[in-house]
Amino acid sequence: MGDIIIECLRNVALYAIPILNLLFSILALVKANRINKVEEKLREYDIKLKEYELEKIEKEKNLEKEANIEAKIIKISEGKYKIRIFNSGAAIAYNVDYDIPKEYNIITFKEVTPFEYLEPGKSFDEHVIIHHQSSHKYLVKTTWKDRAGDVYNNECLNAW
Repeated sequence: MGDIIIECLRNVALYAIPILNLLFSILALVKANRINKVEEKLREYDIKLKEYELEKIEKEKNLEKEANIEAKIIKISEGKYKIRIFNSGAAIAYNVDYDIPKEYNIITFKEVTPFEYLEPGKSFDEHVIIHHQSSHKYLVKTTWKDRAGDVYNNECLNAW
């Protein structure tokens, strides 16, 4: 009986342990391949995230550099109107001016334009006269310069 036990132990040592080692090695290889695939996906996502962040920063820088001048006629009281010119951009606008074409029959008083500089989020008002022949829809053309002296313009179609 002792010989049978020794023979069984020898067979286990000769065959079962190497087979178990082979199975564990195959299992480790499969897990390592999965980990490599996950790491590769993580690297790809990390690169995409960095590219997205760089694009976002670049867009923010571009937005910071631009002014955007808009204008709208607002009613102050019965029969009294003003045109409000405002900077909705993120940079200072220089030599700000506006114009409403004559075809809209709106009389403008250009008392403060061209406005020397208009900071982001700031505005100024000018008097306008609207009468019975004035069009309810109107086009306002605004012009301004940036710090470098480049000229920009904007056209806003509004109604009063």
